Amino acid sequence: MFTRHFSRHTILYSLFSITCLAVLAQAKPSTSATASKTQVSVNRSRILIGEQLELTLKLEVVGGEMIRWPKLPDSLGHFEVLKRSNLDSIRSGNTMTYTQNLTLTSFDSGRWVIPSVGFIAGNKTVKSDSLAIDVTNVVLKGNDYNDIKEIIEVQAPGVDWKKWIPYIFGVVLLLALLLYWLKNRKKQPAVEKPFSRTTAYEEAMAELKKLKAEQLPEKGDMKQYYTRLYDIYRIYLGRYTGTRLMQSTTDDLLVSMKEKLPSAGFSRIAEVLRIADAVKFAKYPSSVPESNNSWETIFGSVEDLNRQKK
Repeated sequence: MFTRHFSRHTILYSLFSITCLAVLAQAKPSTSATASKTQVSVNRSRILIGEQLELTLKLEVVGGEMIRWPKLPDSLGHFEVLKRSNLDSIRSGNTMTYTQNLTLTSFDSGRWVIPSVGFIAGNKTVKSDSLAIDVTNVVLKGNDYNDIKEIIEVQAPGVDWKKWIPYIFGVVLLLALLLYWLKNRKKQPAVEKPFSRTTAYEEAMAELKKLKAEQLPEKGDMKQYYTRLYDIYRIYLGRYTGTRLMQSTTDDLLVSMKEKLPSAGFSRIAEVLRIADAVKFAKYPSSVPESNNSWETIFGSVEDLNRQKK
């Protein structure tokens, strides 16, 4: 009797438990159905070759699950990704919505499919639907766009004389002004070069005596003294040899005079000319006795050369 009652009680309890579990299972929402939701859309389903379209990726996650956003390549079949926006996220209650926009284009005409995109939410992968896009060529109406025509010769444009009239008038005016100026300009009187009627020797002697009488060393003006002394000798040598020596350096002048002076006289002349260079360019402080000796050397050289010429 007790055994029969226990078995009936056990059976009733088991049936009650199974019924409760079934009710609870129907009342609890499905995690796989409500955990995440994807949406992939485009702003246009038909484009011309080279035109752009916007692809929007959207993922809704319930319950704060971790996600892994898909990294799409730069080329999606016949489409190229031109630009990607940053990943945007918005929370609404217990739902987090992630969104990203991509700018696509295509250079192949035809009906092409943007493939399905996979999203990872938690430990599950959710895939979106694929999208078909029509890429069409630009339609050119009329036979004029399609016929191959013969080459047409283009005549060269004629000269537009009207635009050249101001330039021609300007050139004629300038020429007239130039002729007027040439005809009426005042002619400058010709300046005759001074002609020295004295000999080179007489001119050098006169200049040397004039220099000595001015007593420039005693007045402390050594630079002017040696400059004039050098120029007097240079001018004399130029007239003596019939060459231009005013632009010659000291070394060039000594080379030209080496064969015309004795060795003793040549050494003294070289020393005086180098002292003159040092005073003019290196501010060498020559003394009054040294300046007098330099004058005597130049004076003696002019005398010697004048005697040789006779």
